[in-house]
Amino acid sequence: MSFKYLGALFLAVLSPLCLAEDGIAQAKTFDDLYRSLCLKNINSLTKLKEQLALTPQMSPEQSRQVLRGAKGFAWRIPSDEGAFILSLEDKRPVCTVMAHHADAKTVEELFLKLVNAPITPLEAKQVSSREDKTKANGTARTLTYEWQAKQGKHKLVFVLSTSSYPKADLQAFASVSLVSEQ
Repeated sequence: MSFKYLGALFLAVLSPLCLAEDGIAQAKTFDDLYRSLCLKNINSLTKLKEQLALTPQMSPEQSRQVLRGAKGFAWRIPSDEGAFILSLEDKRPVCTVMAHHADAKTVEELFLKLVNAPITPLEAKQVSSREDKTKANGTARTLTYEWQAKQGKHKLVFVLSTSSYPKADLQAFASVSLVSEQ
């Protein structure tokens, strides 16, 4: 997970908004944003974008950095618990939430609770689990899960990357995408 530019952007734009130091509360807010914005709206990201119309968007340049070069939109989601970013890709149904600070253990526990309890008739499957060493975030742990019906042609792909490195540019990054299999 490479956060070279994304982390610098987070520090420059959102550091002043980090009011709370409670990593567990930040993790719970991160999980709530992920569930209520991304997962709830993955089938209607256009509708989510319309709901966010009154929320100031990040500049196109900042959005491109957040989306790692992809076209799309990003918003700062301020909270009493800290600074968060929500992003939507333009061409693919992908929704992402990022947190500068969040307790990695709590974020992972909440994520695992979510992905291991799929909506009927979907079934959960772990796709991968890996750790990568990065300069900006120390050791980053990335989990990938998917939900799919037995004979389904669509699946939801969930990705979570966390870091417990105290000086990490990002401590939590979660995405959900809707993928069609041909």
